[in-house]
Amino acid sequence: MVTNLIGNQIGSAIDGLGVFVEQHKAHKLRILAVSGKQRASQLPDVPTFAEQGFPSLTVRSGYALYAPAATPANQITRWNSAMKKVLAMPDVRSRIQDIGYEPVPGGTPAEVTALKTRLVDHWGPIVRNSGYRSE
Repeated sequence: MVTNLIGNQIGSAIDGLGVFVEQHKAHKLRILAVSGKQRASQLPDVPTFAEQGFPSLTVRSGYALYAPAATPANQITRWNSAMKKVLAMPDVRSRIQDIGYEPVPGGTPAEVTALKTRLVDHWGPIVRNSGYRSE
């Protein structure tokens, strides 16, 4: 996708900030907006969608570690605890921020599931109403 943007094969794209931040800083493409409640600390020159008149495009998203449904609960708890420790390490946090993301050590598996549900509930109607069709 990024290659196609830089090569002018496609005119625009939406993805996580980290996918685009290096090319933006190198002036190979331009990030038009971020979907957070405030501007990204890595790109203070890039306005939010809300600042540009699109408040419905304000949303918090994230990445999560998933496992098969049959994974024992004690294993999930162990992985969750390990991920929290890793994401709290200053060098890991710094590197994640350098590539355009804000590290947020997640909560419980139930909270991750609830976030996923909120994201689908938020973005589903927006995508459907846009008329977008995957090809």
